[in-house]
Amino acid sequence: MYNFATSLLKEVVVIKKLFLFLFIYSNLFSLNITVSLGENNNNSYSLVEISRSEEFRCQHIDSTHLKRDYILCEFGKIPLVNPRGTENSFFVIKPYVDPETKKLFVELLPKFQAKLFPKMLSTLESDPIYKKDFAKAQKWFVLGYKEEVPFLQEKEQVGLNFPIKIEQWRYPTIGSLDVGGVPIEDGNRQEFIEYSEIKRLFDSGEYNTLLNRINRLLRAKDVNRLFMPEILSYKIKALSKLSDREREIVDVGAPWVRNYTSHKDLPEIMFIVSKAYLKMGIIKEANEVLEVLIKEYPSNAFAERGKILQGDRALKEGKKYSAQQLYEEVLYDSSDVEVASLAAFKLAKLLLSNEDLKGATDLFTKIINSNPKFFGEDKEETFLLAQDLADRKVPAVSARLAEILFENMERTEEEFKDIVLAAARWFRDANEYKKSLEFYERYLRDYSYVENIGEVRTEIDYLRFEMDAGTPEERLSLYDLLIQKYPASDIAKGAKYKKMMLYLEENRYEDVAEYLSVFEDLDPNLFPNLQEDVKRIARQLVKINLEEQNCQRAVNLLHQYNILLPSTLDLDLYGCAIESGDFSLAIDLSQKYINSQSAVDSLPWQKRELNALYRKSDFINFTYKAERVARIEKALEKKLDKDLLIRLFNAYDNLERNEELIPLAQEFEQAYPNAPEILDLWRTIIEAKLDQDEFQQAYTYAIKLLNGQRLLGVETFSPFVEFALADSAKEIERYEQAIIVLQDLIAQDLSKEALFEGMFKLGELYALSGNNQRAQEVFGECSETEGDSQWKDLCTERVN
Repeated sequence: MYNFATSLLKEVVVIKKLFLFLFIYSNLFSLNITVSLGENNNNSYSLVEISRSEEFRCQHIDSTHLKRDYILCEFGKIPLVNPRGTENSFFVIKPYVDPETKKLFVELLPKFQAKLFPKMLSTLESDPIYKKDFAKAQKWFVLGYKEEVPFLQEKEQVGLNFPIKIEQWRYPTIGSLDVGGVPIEDGNRQEFIEYSEIKRLFDSGEYNTLLNRINRLLRAKDVNRLFMPEILSYKIKALSKLSDREREIVDVGAPWVRNYTSHKDLPEIMFIVSKAYLKMGIIKEANEVLEVLIKEYPSNAFAERGKILQGDRALKEGKKYSAQQLYEEVLYDSSDVEVASLAAFKLAKLLLSNEDLKGATDLFTKIINSNPKFFGEDKEETFLLAQDLADRKVPAVSARLAEILFENMERTEEEFKDIVLAAARWFRDANEYKKSLEFYERYLRDYSYVENIGEVRTEIDYLRFEMDAGTPEERLSLYDLLIQKYPASDIAKGAKYKKMMLYLEENRYEDVAEYLSVFEDLDPNLFPNLQEDVKRIARQLVKINLEEQNCQRAVNLLHQYNILLPSTLDLDLYGCAIESGDFSLAIDLSQKYINSQSAVDSLPWQKRELNALYRKSDFINFTYKAERVARIEKALEKKLDKDLLIRLFNAYDNLERNEELIPLAQEFEQAYPNAPEILDLWRTIIEAKLDQDEFQQAYTYAIKLLNGQRLLGVETFSPFVEFALADSAKEIERYEQAIIVLQDLIAQDLSKEALFEGMFKLGELYALSGNNQRAQEVFGECSETEGDSQWKDLCTERVN
């Protein structure tokens, strides 16, 4: 199996002049997929080559659902841009990202037959026969064919069929053939070695040595033309890596493009030539090459780079919108991470020039996260960009750019020192204190001799207290040290600020409460989170005081710092608002729920609002809302709350809605028979009826109140009820009952004032009933009783 795959690979490499290669992916996080078409013995086929720097898994899947097998390759990373699929006459290739595992998969659906092969060994290995089955490899081949597998034929046996062992008798690996069928490694080995050396020089970046070697090779009389396209291609590529070689690039590249129209390097060479034309100012020829490149190879990375060149040209001509469209088109369509990064960078710079800071920084951040080495190539430009973003108050991006430069520079480079200090400061400004301290300490260790080292030491002191590192005792010591070391400075103020915050962390709330005034002296510009922190401290103090039932303190802090508490504390806060007499706060808390919930669901909070309204003596709103609550509870067939009825009764009384009193008292009596609270309702009714001269009802309810007291065994409203009975009985001429009641009353242990009043009113009732003798006896006894009172004086006046 391995021999077949290796030989097929060599065959495809040599017949590159005869068949068109279609590159669908390149450098997709080091993933390359190449699709080629070919023909062998009049049988067409397609070969898909999938390679990556790291090993990955491909497998042949039996699929009942699709009614044919398919190939599935699995990768562990997601590319910078969304990959695109493609299709030819043998395969449908679909890349997709699994939403659960976040892994990239490439699915190859064969239209006819397909075989999967791993590429594990080089064709130059001494033992090309390898028996082990591999689960993972760095390169896989998928061969698509219709009926017969190309390149495989049965070998006709010659001679006797001896039982030989494969280890001793093996078919050799067939080497690569040129278009004339001549084995390259056998007939032209020197040219092959020369080509390999040129490739090595290019890969190692020895461009001048490579050019000299190629020029010597081209001057040789017996040079073989087999590798001429590749040799000239490397010459053009090498020239593009050097400065001011545009004329040579055009001289060699333009003929190369015309002569090798099917070469796999054609898109790259066309891009290099067009770029050279642009630098030389030959715009017409550059545009012609770019148009062909983009039209013929729309998905190729170099065609996409060509679009970026067009964008650069449009930008230079002041056509910003056209440039932006070209950059965006490449960014969102490209499958090449380097091309996408370049397009994103160009677009970000354009957005930056248009003051779209967010759009620009988002793109810079995407490049940093997906392809950081992109910024390590042009160090000077990257550092200038980082400084610009820092000036625009985007220190997080500036710090990451400085870190990338730090990782890609030598310590001996002149700018290295500046980058270390810039990274320290930018990470500090981005609140990444740990990284900042690492760079500061590096600077302090390596550059302690510089003039500004004192300033740097001060910055480190400031950073350390911002980091809040160490135990609470260590942090307090550091804050006290900074306060002493930098008195009246911003650092000292900041240290005081941190000290108060530490008190809060340590639950030293009394210290925090005492020093809240410290925050009033701090500059909000130096401490951007100042107001937020003050509120956070005050909020915590409110919570503590709520827990400890220090209601007045909790409510005062709440109002002073305009604190909003979580809803979970609303009940506690309501209780404290009632206790501290802040009924408006209690009402506001209640209405939050009343307004956001249905009438039924908000009943508990409606009752809490009624409690606050009643305590606030807002009887108008109380009665209106209490009647609504009563209606809701009646609709729900609920028994009305005793307190609600009593408070509503008292509110009617305060509002002098006397006509409502008796019906409500009757409702209460029906709902809560024999409840002692009814006595107070009857007392209120008696007073109201006496004030209105409705003596019959006053008399009736005085009798009810007397009987109620006897039933409950209390004398709560004596002697009021007895006197009320006497007054009302006097007006309606119902003397008998009142006389009996007053006789019982004055026989009890009363105050002198009550005794004299009772005796006078009893004498009056006797007189009115026609029993003057008994009246005179009572008046006389009253006047002779020891003590002073106006009632006694009245008794004396009535004695004949």
